[in-house]
Amino acid sequence: MVANCALQASFVLEEYHWVSSIVDDSSDWLVCDVGGLVGCEPDGLFASILGYGPYFEYGWIVGAMDSQATGRIYLYGSGGDYSGGCVFVYVSSDGYNWVFVSDTYVVQGVHCWVDCGVSVGSFNYVLLTAEHPYCISCLEVDCVRVEPL
Repeated sequence: MVANCALQASFVLEEYHWVSSIVDDSSDWLVCDVGGLVGCEPDGLFASILGYGPYFEYGWIVGAMDSQATGRIYLYGSGGDYSGGCVFVYVSSDGYNWVFVSDTYVVQGVHCWVDCGVSVGSFNYVLLTAEHPYCISCLEVDCVRVEPL
């Protein structure tokens, strides 16, 4: 710049929805540290979801959103110590009637935000499971957020 200029900042409030509580889980050894999923930012705690596909044994977690959500779903996590794997994502407005959103591969040992697709319908619950019928999966999920469209 070669002269005085008037600058005006413009800020846009970004609104996110977070898993605020765990509604239910499989309550067995296929899910560890369920409470580690609750939160609004990566905090080093995580829920482990295990899937032993060849034996048709799958861990799953249902999380309640902090408010009704619609939009792009992200999870922060990675494949566990032993393998990566697919996480299958479903949403529901009542916690019973589930709508499939996506199956997304989560890379072993790389904690990052993973895009799990878009839900155009409103939902209050998100279900995460490792249900691939042919693979053994170990997933570490720290938190889930939804960005409105």
